[in-house]
Amino acid sequence: MKIAMQDVAKKLALWHTTTFRPIITHDDLEPIMASVGFVSLSNEDPAAAMQWKEYCFGLPPPTSISSAAFSGDLKPRPRLPFPRIDGLHLLVYKAFLCVLEQYISPAEVHNLFHVRAMPLTRLQDRVFEKAYRPMKGCDIDDDGIYVFRDGTIDQCMLEQITAMECSIESDEDFDDSRIKGCRSHTTSTISLVPWDSLLPEREISGSS
Repeated sequence: MKIAMQDVAKKLALWHTTTFRPIITHDDLEPIMASVGFVSLSNEDPAAAMQWKEYCFGLPPPTSISSAAFSGDLKPRPRLPFPRIDGLHLLVYKAFLCVLEQYISPAEVHNLFHVRAMPLTRLQDRVFEKAYRPMKGCDIDDDGIYVFRDGTIDQCMLEQITAMECSIESDEDFDDSRIKGCRSHTTSTISLVPWDSLLPEREISGSS
């Protein structure tokens, strides 16, 4: 029996740690970001091939000034592709989480988000062959095929990732526990969390 790749492949997604639910679009993400002081910015170029949505910490820039030209904050802003944020490359999620840590504490980031694998669905991932590529350049602790949506990494993102990884390597105590089941070559090994360990223990009543 022939098995299609989309039937066995997995994608990564940003999960809300508190509710243990995957975050699929910015409509799901914006209320969570707002709870820690971030405001979403409008897309800069609707005609661009790849759309991104950025988040500004605190008050957004004046409407008369584009967000790209606004210099009120020299830090990079957290951003993710628009409109869907599932099925991205591990490094895109890593960059998003690392930028968040420049505004709020790592503990707050950990309590809000983590990255976890999930199966592809025919409803969300119908055009599999055209939309997804195998994920390379990352070690995966779990067995299986991991894929990411094509066209969701740009040169700016790659440069930002490289700079942040150099900074992270200088911290000997760094432990990226937000990413479950995946690790990059430059971070410490991260073990896959068994499903049973996430469930509360149950007492069996009436047992002898």
